[in-house]
Amino acid sequence: MDGSIGRAEVALVDVKSSVFTGKIKCLCLKSQTCDLVIGNIPGASLGPTPEVVAVTTRVQAKTKDKPKKPLIVPVLKNLQVSTVDLQHFQREGADLQKYFELANAQKFVKSGKVATVRYQVSRGILYRVFQVPGRPDVKQVMVPKELRQIVLVLAHDSVMSGHEDINKTTDRVMSNF
Repeated sequence: MDGSIGRAEVALVDVKSSVFTGKIKCLCLKSQTCDLVIGNIPGASLGPTPEVVAVTTRVQAKTKDKPKKPLIVPVLKNLQVSTVDLQHFQREGADLQKYFELANAQKFVKSGKVATVRYQVSRGILYRVFQVPGRPDVKQVMVPKELRQIVLVLAHDSVMSGHEDINKTTDRVMSNF
């Protein structure tokens, strides 16, 4: 719902609400924004029509006949990267070669005071695995130099990203890459 990509458990839930009643498969999210979100599912209705009370401001009245400015949405090109493409970029790029060597040697590298990092190749793709004792491992795809700009644009400029600041964009990228 926030534009991030991840995995979630699926549960069969018995729902009884004003817009839908019945059993439906639902995704169980860790940090949900509400109890239940009902989207395009067969049998769902729009619910009762709410009473609308509206006021037209002077600015709205003045601009009602003017054409609306179109929403400027950046065009995100070159987003079609297959698994084979990613494997090729990782293997051919000089920037990731030392990490392939660390993965082959199965070495752990210290990161900070207590954390460690190891590199692994799974199904031909290079990953960085960040480990802190007592916490779940964080597995990140190692992004080759040729694809880094695409990842940053996707995390920052796309409509679903919310055009967040540098810290939130960095967190979004670091959660998967």
